[in-house]
Amino acid sequence: MEILNLQQAAQFLQISPATLRAKAKAGKAPGSKATGRWRFRKEDLYNWLEPQNKKGSKQWDSTNVEKPGGSTSQHQTDKEYRNLLGLPKK
Repeated sequence: MEILNLQQAAQFLQISPATLRAKAKAGKAPGSKATGRWRFRKEDLYNWLEPQNKKGSKQWDSTNVEKPGGSTSQHQTDKEYRNLLGLPKK
C-alpha cells in the first residue's frame, strides 16, 4: 500500500494541491489528515478516478460544469430554446 502526501497525490491526479486539499476537506476525495498533514492511499485515489456510473453511486465531479439551482440564466436559456423551436411554453 503506497501512501502519498498532498503534493504527490495532486501530481498523480494531475490537479493542483489546493484543489485536492479542498476536495479532501469537503469529503469529496479520499484522504485523511495525520499529524496535521493530508495523506492519501494511491489505491483509493485510483479507485476514486474510475467512473462510478456502472455502480450507480458517484459521478465525476467537475468545477467547470454549471450546476442547476439559484440562477435564472438556465431558465432563460430554456425559454429561448423553446421559443426558437416553437415548443409549447411551460
